[in-house]
Amino acid sequence: MSYALEPWLGDALDAGLSAIRLNSGFGSEELALDWASLIDEQFRQAGVRRRTILDLGGYKARLVQGETLAVSRGERIVLAATGQPAKKQLGVSPPDFLNDLLPGQILVVGDGETLLEVATVSAQRVVAAVRSGDVIEGGRGLSPAGAVWRTGPSTADMNRLALLRDRGLLDAVLVSFVETPDDLRDVRHLLADDGGSIAVIAKLETAAAAADPWEAVRSADEVMVGRGDLALAVGLEEIYRATSRIADACVSAGRPWWIATDCLLGAESGGSPTRAEASDLAGWIERGACGMLLAHETVFGQDPVNAVRWGRTILDRYGGRA
Repeated sequence: MSYALEPWLGDALDAGLSAIRLNSGFGSEELALDWASLIDEQFRQAGVRRRTILDLGGYKARLVQGETLAVSRGERIVLAATGQPAKKQLGVSPPDFLNDLLPGQILVVGDGETLLEVATVSAQRVVAAVRSGDVIEGGRGLSPAGAVWRTGPSTADMNRLALLRDRGLLDAVLVSFVETPDDLRDVRHLLADDGGSIAVIAKLETAAAAADPWEAVRSADEVMVGRGDLALAVGLEEIYRATSRIADACVSAGRPWWIATDCLLGAESGGSPTRAEASDLAGWIERGACGMLLAHETVFGQDPVNAVRWGRTILDRYGGRA
């Protein structure tokens, strides 16, 4: 899987790419429709069965796409409705996320590459100190450490889902921060008349989901283990145990499941995965994972096709089904 359309997509399909993930939090509805149409055409040209997955990001806040800021530990930056990188200010969408923050709260950028500590909060404007990290990339998620801001798909998510479904350009939908069957209710209702042609994938990535994954797993068609937010929720020292509980629940319920986050970072610049990455990925495939999500490797990596090729090699060697 990958985030969205890129010029190298044809080569990636030749290298073994089997699905594309479109993030509902990026761009306009018109842009999403253009991407989905172009993806459909690329799969047709490659003679590969299409699988386009719409990722419903829910109410997770994000830094404005395209803004990147170099920072240093202890430095103070501003988070606001609009960005001015030259003045150490980054835009955040939706801006009302900022109003719910409290001084002293820790904010996590992306999967933890940067940590910020809230210093002051005013109307849609937060001053925060850099606790760790040296570069903040635009488009990354922004969340309170160990917490989910809001659960369930947003109105914008549902509108985009309906649009792509109606155009026949969607094969699966990925719902973030699923903890109970209720978190899938709105999506199931919207897709009630599609005859099951669009798979519903539950992304399990919270402490509650890892502690008791059984009902959430049984309510989904497939499951993705989002180790980025999951590690932030349970701690790095618990990520293996949390992932194992979800994997066991999926195998027991007969649900296909995917492993995500930092699967093959070593391969994103044209080299090979690290030994730890190759072993980790192979181990989860042997425990039933049907495939992996490549995100940072293909969005920010210098050689996304190489990462896809390595993913396919390991998947085929150890019996995955993606």
